[in-house]
Amino acid sequence: MFAEASTDDTIAWLRAATAGVPVTEETLALDVIEQVGPGGDFLTHDHTLRHFRNQWRPALYSRQRYDDWVATGARSAQDRLRDRTLALIEAHRPPELDGRIKQEIEAILRAG
Repeated sequence: MFAEASTDDTIAWLRAATAGVPVTEETLALDVIEQVGPGGDFLTHDHTLRHFRNQWRPALYSRQRYDDWVATGARSAQDRLRDRTLALIEAHRPPELDGRIKQEIEAILRAG
């Protein structure tokens, strides 16, 4: 994945990996573990359905089945990366600089 990952995906993954894991009654789900028991099916349990999308997922890497990928245009990772990069550049709005900082920059430019 890293050979094709965008910097945006890599940063998002690092943030998710270093954010820690919340430890609550809901996330531990001890009641669910007791309910399902050894050898049970957690995948179809309501708790799993409520939480499985909470995990980090890459924006660029495609998890589609091959047939679905072909049916939706079979776009390469390079094409998806280019489109994602252009969308991020287009959407980026830098925060407004503080007035004092603007004045300092202008003073430096005038002096230079």
